[in-house]
Amino acid sequence: MKILRSIYLENEQVDRLMKLSAKTKIPQAVFIREGLDLMLAKYENEIKGSHKKRKGR
Repeated sequence: MKILRSIYLENEQVDRLMKLSAKTKIPQAVFIREGLDLMLAKYENEIKGSHKKRKGR
């Protein structure tokens, strides 16, 4: 199941994403989901809460 979300991208990001998608024939949404998965993996410890919370949060 996929949920619709709106995001804001910089013009350069959109241009580069469009070129990559056109060249590879892979939909832009696939690249965005893959990038999000990479970012979520990078911050897995933050998600699990295994770090100390910063003051003020």
